[in-house]
Amino acid sequence: EEKLQRFGATLAGRELEIFRDRIIADNPVTLKALGDRWSVCRERVRQLEERIVTRLRDHNLLETP
Repeated sequence: EEKLQRFGATLAGRELEIFRDRIIADNPVTLKALGDRWSVCRERVRQLEERIVTRLRDHNLLETP
């Protein structure tokens, strides 16, 4: 938990919102809802999320499937 909080502190803007609202949230916000919030398509949100998940795996904070 502490490691995730430290990782989250390195994020800003959309990445931080995705991390907080989707990756570590108990009730994740939908890709569409985040896309609507930023006026982008849900695919763009998914791409940003995938980049964060890759970084989490690189830091050994998320198991590799």
